[in-house]
Amino acid sequence: MHSDSNDLVMATATGVEVALLGEVATRRGGDLIPLPGLRARSLLAALARRPGRACSSQSLIEEVWGDEPPRSPTNALHTQISRLRAALPEGVLEKGPAGYRLVLDRMQVDLTLVRVCEQRAQQQRADGDLSGAVATARDGAGCGAASRGADLAIGDLAREIADEATARAAALDAVELAATVAMGELEQALPLARAAAVRAPVDEQVHGQLMLVLSGLGLDSEALEVFAGLRTRLADRLGADPSPGWSISIRRS
Repeated sequence: MHSDSNDLVMATATGVEVALLGEVATRRGGDLIPLPGLRARSLLAALARRPGRACSSQSLIEEVWGDEPPRSPTNALHTQISRLRAALPEGVLEKGPAGYRLVLDRMQVDLTLVRVCEQRAQQQRADGDLSGAVATARDGAGCGAASRGADLAIGDLAREIADEATARAAALDAVELAATVAMGELEQALPLARAAAVRAPVDEQVHGQLMLVLSGLGLDSEALEVFAGLRTRLADRLGADPSPGWSISIRRS
C-alpha cells in the first residue's frame, strides 16, 4: 500500500476526533464514545460537517431546533454549547467573532475524511496509480456506516448528512470500480458494477460499464439482459430510449 493510503489508514484508526457516520461520537480517553443527548448530537453534527468553519448562533439554532425553537433560543444554545464543550477534547470548540467552530481539520471528522479519500483516490487514478486508487477508495469506504444520519433528529440536518455520506460512498465505489476495470481485474469489478447498477437503475453510464464488464468476462447474454432491463425502465420511468452503442458493441465483441 502506498504511503498516502497508509496516512489515511492511520487517520481512520487514530486521528478521527468526531464521528458522524453511524453513532455520533467524540474521542475521549483514546476511544470514540457515543455522545448522549439528541440536541448535543445535532449541535456537534452542525459544527463538524464543516470542521474549522465558524457557524453563527442563529444558524446553529436553526439547524439544532429546526421549526421548533425553544423559548429562549440563545440561552438554550449556550447550555448545549457548554455541554458539548465538556464532551470534546479541550480547546476543540472555539468561539470567535463569526460564531462557533470546531478547531479540527478534515482528517479529524469521519464525514469529511471520506471526502479527502475520494479526492485522493480520484487523483491517484488520474496519475495512473490504479492500485493506490483502489486502496484509498477502500480506506474511505471503511469510514462509512449504514445508519448515516440515523443518530440525529429527523430533519434537514440528518437528511443532508445522510445524502452527503451516500454521495461520497457512491463516488468512492465508482473510483474503485473504474480503477479495477482499468487494471483488467474484471472478476473483482463485477460485484462493484452490479451494486452500482442497483443503486442507479436508470443511469446509462453505470449500466454501460456493467455491460462492458459482463461482455469482457464472456457473459454477453447477461449483458444484453442488462441492456433490455435498462431500456424497459427508461421507457417506463422517463419515456426515453437508451443509447444503442452499448448493445451494438456487445454484439460485435
